[in-house]
Formats: sequence, structure tokens, C-alpha cells
Amino acid sequence: MSDTDLTNGEKLIIPSIMGERFSDIEGLVDLVHDIAPWVQLDVMDGRFVGSTGWPYEDGQWAELEKLAAHGPLSWELPYGDSVSYEAHLMVAEPERVGALLAKAGVKRLIPHALTLKPAETPGIFARWREAGAAEIGISLMPDTPVSVIEPYAAELSVIQIMGITTIGRQGEAFDRRAIERIAEVHAAYPGLPISVDGGVNLTSLELLALTEATRFIIGSALFRTDNLPLAYRQLKRAANMPRGG
Repeated sequence: MSDTDLTNGEKLIIPSIMGERFSDIEGLVDLVHDIAPWVQLDVMDGRFVGSTGWPYEDGQWAELEKLAAHGPLSWELPYGDSVSYEAHLMVAEPERVGALLAKAGVKRLIPHALTLKPAETPGIFARWREAGAAEIGISLMPDTPVSVIEPYAAELSVIQIMGITTIGRQGEAFDRRAIERIAEVHAAYPGLPISVDGGVNLTSLELLALTEATRFIIGSALFRTDNLPLAYRQLKRAANMPRGG
């Protein structure tokens, strides 16, 4: 895969969808489905991170199973014919939820390196692909050594760098250590796309646009604005600012 994500060479702005209920997810996707080709579902279990969201609130696991069933009475991901989904798995045990999300139509699964065990992970990745996942990535916290990627590198389609130290909530300040981390990851794995999640806004994009990152996961800088389409255009323009200009 090339170092950019669209055929016209533009870097991607990917809205971050964080909902306590499935109806929250539907409402947020409704706001961006006609401008964003990808969205990221934030999946939080209340264990790996302190926050809890769909499908880990009471009674919601059955909703996910229904979403994955594809039967006549099952649900569907909103705007699944025009929006591609990835899921950021902020969960202590990602295998089962990842498989169900893949069956539901999520194309890209991104667990955290800290939740994976090298001896077990090849089997997990294989089961996710059997369930329908087209791509698998891995997410690194600011203090996670880049060396943890090595056992999984051959199977990855993206490396996600966290730009914040406290994950599972939106609006956190950008951690500038992510800039060095991007350079380190790119030097070690130049063929893998890099995404940045957390703290991405117009200010931090002034720095991030100069790095090798090509995907920017954005929550509050989109959804906490008065004019979301305008904010999306501004963020996209900032992400694609020519180097030196």
C-alpha cells in the first residue's frame, strides 16, 4: 500500500464514533456519512479503559450478535453501502468482539498491542479474516515500544499511533511524543500506513501534516463544532497541506 490512502493522493480524515448506545452510533454516522468515506467505531469495555460504550453496556451484547447475524430480522451498520467501518478495540479481550464486528461488516479491526499475546494472535487474526475482516491493524500507546509490532508486522495493514495518554474519551490534549513515534514507526515499517488517533485538531495537524502519517482519527474537533461539514473541510485541507507550505 502506498503512503497515501486515496487514488488522488489525499490523506484521510476519519471521524471517531463513540457511543453508549447503538442509536448514538447511528446518529453520529448520520452526520458524516455523506462527507467521510471511513468512520472509526470506538469500542470500550470498561476494563482496558475506564470508559464503557456500545456493546459493553448492559444488554447490548445481544444487539451486536443480532448485527452480526445478517438474518431477516437483524440490524445493519448505518449507511453500510457508502461508509466503510474500522473498529478501535479498546478492550482487554478483543477476539470475540472483533469476530462479531467483522461479521457485522466492519472491514478493519485495530486492537491494542498491549492486549495481544504473540503465541495466540495469528489464530485470532485468522479467525477475524474468516469472519469478514479485510484488514487488521495494531494500536500503540505513547509509551508502548515499537518493538512490540515485530511479531505481527507481516499481518498488519496499518499501525495506529495514539496521540494521547488517556484513551477512551474525547477532547484530550495532543501528546507531542506522537511525532517522534510516527518517525520511528515509519523508519521500521516504511510500507505500512500510519494513522494517528487522539488529540488531532487544526493545531496539532500543523505538525502532523509534516509527518509520514496518512490517516487522522478525529472526534471532538468534528463533533463539538457548530458546523461539522466546514470543520471536516478545514481539517482535510490542513492534513493535506504541502510540506513547506
